[in-house]
Amino acid sequence: MYFFVAVVDGVISEAAAVRSELLSLLTRCCLGDSLCAEYLLLHLLSSVYTRKDVVAVGKFSVNICGCPAGVWVEQMVNVIKEITAKSFYFPLSLEGLNTVQVVPQKDYVANRLKSGILQLSDGTHLLLDEMAMLPGQLQEQGIRNVKALGDVIQWQKVHYDFKYHTAEFLCNIPVLVLSEGQSLLPTDCRIYLHVSHGVTLPTSPTLLIDSIPADVLERIRLYLGVLRGMEYNLSEEAQKMVQEEFVTMRHADPVHVTADTLHSLLNVSRLLAISVGQDHLTADIWERAKQLVEKHRERLPDRSQSS
Repeated sequence: MYFFVAVVDGVISEAAAVRSELLSLLTRCCLGDSLCAEYLLLHLLSSVYTRKDVVAVGKFSVNICGCPAGVWVEQMVNVIKEITAKSFYFPLSLEGLNTVQVVPQKDYVANRLKSGILQLSDGTHLLLDEMAMLPGQLQEQGIRNVKALGDVIQWQKVHYDFKYHTAEFLCNIPVLVLSEGQSLLPTDCRIYLHVSHGVTLPTSPTLLIDSIPADVLERIRLYLGVLRGMEYNLSEEAQKMVQEEFVTMRHADPVHVTADTLHSLLNVSRLLAISVGQDHLTADIWERAKQLVEKHRERLPDRSQSS
């Protein structure tokens, strides 16, 4: 017990330094795009920590748009696989969606439950690759599979198929979607990848991750593992600050600042605080969250959008 507490305390005390190492790795993986790397880092720290009615609070699914085809996707998959405890890669090809069983299904002939893609343990990072999709038509099975993936992303629920009825199981699966254009799946955040000037596409899917020292990877794994479960408290004083700030923002820009903006700010500020080892919201973190959300909004094709 004392050893565990010492490890957790050590990770929290070094959180800012390890965050910089992780952000550097993710920025390189995102071809020099530091904003995309920031959002990817927050996504990796996200976790459902409570539920209010049907809403899974704490989830933060991300869709990276404008992804280059080929080796880059493999590089991203390798990086996520090496820095997280559990991950699963699912290429969303038409053939796969139309034929693969995504949700577990009861086989009454064999009297057993047949496993599905979404029968994942909590905390498994799910990478969905829409770059694998070619023109064609989704069949009935494919439509059901897309809906099942959407249910996980939106509600963090998997509906097991018992043929005559379904059984709902709650889950906690962070989802990252890679796509060329906007994803067909509903995510919490959509960000367009901007390749930095002079940065070239990778030629090997493992070259980047192989260049990272083993001790750095171990620190990053501990960092993500510990901070994903970190408790966070929004004090009454912080709530008052947020409320006053939002009223001011809403008054200054009633068109673009909406309830979705507030939700995004609260989510981003919580993850930002956790990312530096803080269990509460400060004025500095709130300002960083506002800057990050604004930069993200400015990058959207339609600035009136908040996702």
